[in-house]
Amino acid sequence: PVAVLAMGPRWHTVLADFWSNNARSLLVLASITVGLFAIGMIATLHTLLRDDMATSYRNIQPANLILKATGFTQDWVDHIAKMPGIQRAEGAMYDPLRIEIGPNEYINLDVRAYTDYADMQINQVTLLEGKWPPEDQEIVLEKNKAADTNARVGDEIIIKLPSGDTHALTLVGIVQDLSVGSDSAGGGFFLAPTQGFVSEQAMESMGLPTFYSYLYATVSEQPEDLAHIQAVMDTVLRAFDRQGIQVIASYSRRNTDHPLIIYLNALAGVLFVLGFLVVFLSAFLITNTLSALLNQQIVQVGGMKTIGGTRRQINGIYMVLI
Repeated sequence: PVAVLAMGPRWHTVLADFWSNNARSLLVLASITVGLFAIGMIATLHTLLRDDMATSYRNIQPANLILKATGFTQDWVDHIAKMPGIQRAEGAMYDPLRIEIGPNEYINLDVRAYTDYADMQINQVTLLEGKWPPEDQEIVLEKNKAADTNARVGDEIIIKLPSGDTHALTLVGIVQDLSVGSDSAGGGFFLAPTQGFVSEQAMESMGLPTFYSYLYATVSEQPEDLAHIQAVMDTVLRAFDRQGIQVIASYSRRNTDHPLIIYLNALAGVLFVLGFLVVFLSAFLITNTLSALLNQQIVQVGGMKTIGGTRRQINGIYMVLI
């Protein structure tokens, strides 16, 4: 109470105006607080999630260069690995198949196989259930769409081959592969079919070709410089062309370009727009509140000017209210 009595008449006016419209004043404060809190929270979460995704993706040793070609051998992979700018290169067999999920009901299944899983260092996977790597007549599924197969570890699953024949494999494990969708444009993660890993022996028993269709490679330096990665890619593409191997598709990626980062950035962008919209609406509400207050206090403003109140003093009162 003593502090209130010590205030000048101008500040008594400010407090009186504030408390006489306390509901409106609290609404303005709440809207400003919500808007600023939302923007700060969104910015913080976006930064944390982006850094965490980049770190987790970097830890799997992701491929900087991904090439899909008509077919090549391990000798060609070894040749690429010795080229300037290449740190490591690996080849993978690939075939688009179908997996049975019910009577005469199938979904797409992309199958990959490596000659030696023990030597697989690029696009490393994390075992979640069962065992890794798969052996002959076994298959391991990636968890992203494994549930769509209606199969559990230990079940026998039916694979439909390009010839129309079927082949049975035993599901022995579930893994997490953060590189799913990295060999396609935006939306690849969600659009990618179920992913499966089998052995080279299983590919042979299904009558599928055992030459490599995919080349994965990492650069020896500047793995976060997309321009440098693309320059190395151009050199590799010229080597494929000279060898007469047709490249169907090629992708250059930094080792921090998580396949899902495009969705995170899009979501954060929408939330930032909503946050700024709340702040804009708060400013609009403040303007309307002040305009209404001034219209109500024309007589009071005239009185303050009559007794010697300056424009600066009167403006100060209402700026404090803002």
